[in-house]
Amino acid sequence: EDRDLPLTRGTAIIRGGSREDPADKAGLASIFGQTWRTSGTKTRNGDALDEYLESRGARVETGAQSDSTTVSFDTLKDNFNEVFTIFTELLQSPDFKDDKLALAKNQWIARRNDDVAGIAAREVRKLGYGADSPLTRDPEYFTVAAVTKDDLAKWHAAIVQPNNIILSVIGDFDAKVMEATLRKAFGAWKKGPAFPRQKFTVGDPKPGVYFVQRDDVNQSQIRMVHAGTMRSNPDYYAITVMNEVFGGGF
Repeated sequence: EDRDLPLTRGTAIIRGGSREDPADKAGLASIFGQTWRTSGTKTRNGDALDEYLESRGARVETGAQSDSTTVSFDTLKDNFNEVFTIFTELLQSPDFKDDKLALAKNQWIARRNDDVAGIAAREVRKLGYGADSPLTRDPEYFTVAAVTKDDLAKWHAAIVQPNNIILSVIGDFDAKVMEATLRKAFGAWKKGPAFPRQKFTVGDPKPGVYFVQRDDVNQSQIRMVHAGTMRSNPDYYAITVMNEVFGGGF
């Protein structure tokens, strides 16, 4: 509970992200994360959702990271019931559209070199993890072109299972009432198969200085790379606190 403002926010964190992309369909998770929201649900398409939510100052968004996929909502307290209904529909009953898939494919490749920070992050991952690591697979035109609407539906069925989700809600509400609301919405949702995780190793980066030459920009990006830690490390939270003491840059 947080009653400072009349707002309610929620996030479903789903195990499974871009590092589980098949090598021949690199970019699948990211395309899924974009197309999921823009396509909408079986009762309301994405454009209709945009208008509906904007008129209420609310947001429902989807996205994908390297090891997870998220669905989130942000709404005024008074509009919670309406927005939460959209959130649950999108989570459980998406309706992927061909035109939104085509748009996501075009944007993903066409815009990836627009930002020098994005270029630096992409190239430094290859140096840190190795060019063949699942963490460094980059979408190419042929891998993006291979992603189909059926792939999106199969990916949704594989990862969006109640036993594969962490749900958090914060805002202006009564905790007991909110728990009852969540149980009513998701209590009958049957568990699915466990999501298989890829296993991979991380080697130490080779010492050296590496350059990416770009003559059409007026900024430079500098990265220093070294092996870090894993979330499974029992000292992970102590390391996180230490990191903040040193400014939060590691």
